[in-house]
Amino acid sequence: MNSYVSKQSLKKFWYNRSRMYNQKTAFMGAFIGDYQGSVFEFHYSGDFSFSFDNKKCRLTDDSMMTFAVMDLLTDKGETFTDDDVLFFFKKWYAKNPFAGYGDNFRRFLCGVSTRNDSYGDGAPMRISPVGHFAKNEKEAIDLSLRITRISHDHPESYRAAILLSRLIYFARHGADKRQLKEIASREYRLFASLEAIREDNHFSSCVDASCMKNMPQALSFFFLTNSFDECLRASVSSGGDCDTNAAIACSLAEVFYKESLINHKLRVLDYVIAKNDKDMMRLLTDEKVIAKFH
Repeated sequence: MNSYVSKQSLKKFWYNRSRMYNQKTAFMGAFIGDYQGSVFEFHYSGDFSFSFDNKKCRLTDDSMMTFAVMDLLTDKGETFTDDDVLFFFKKWYAKNPFAGYGDNFRRFLCGVSTRNDSYGDGAPMRISPVGHFAKNEKEAIDLSLRITRISHDHPESYRAAILLSRLIYFARHGADKRQLKEIASREYRLFASLEAIREDNHFSSCVDASCMKNMPQALSFFFLTNSFDECLRASVSSGGDCDTNAAIACSLAEVFYKESLINHKLRVLDYVIAKNDKDMMRLLTDEKVIAKFH
């Protein structure tokens, strides 16, 4: 690449960045959590003060499938079919098949396996758009069920996905943390402290990406912290499936601490601009798309 092209690309990059800085963006808590957690997945760092500017951060399968659900709801609304869900899952998988997908999900999308009864935490990690899109609790439940059943037709997956979409919906409509915790506690036994979560991960002898393992952790990160940054740092530094836990926890935290997200949003937007992915930029910044999720 010659210097002229390089300079033009750099100019376009910073033009888009400054333009986006002054634009509203769609909800981004799940993307921020995934991005920051991507370099620490199943690695117990214990470093609560890690840098947010790690150049190795990336958007993983958590974000790709969240984009898929956003794209589905933007394009089809609440009238989507099972085939529509599968189409958008495959569309976003094809953008980066090496984003960190589990073997069973990859085999399912590629048609190698018809098994779709996963209880993995992929079900709740992608469902946050529903909580922003749904017009009422009933619709949040219905949309979550219809999306989840395509690849995660398991009671534990339904429980996790429905709960998260309901919590986001309730939070957006005025529920406080105490009320949300009461709802969450009916479904899961939450942790009493961050130390208890770290011990649970630190002494675990296997990689566990199940809903049963990680939903209680992710929800507890939100309920045990008092700011977006604190929630993000706790989720990422505590080990386990931390990118997914952070995506789930931060999708809730965003609703409560949205005013403190600008620098985090810019990091993700810079990454998206560098990737030059027009679909991502459209879903995150297009005013018509944003209107559907507010």
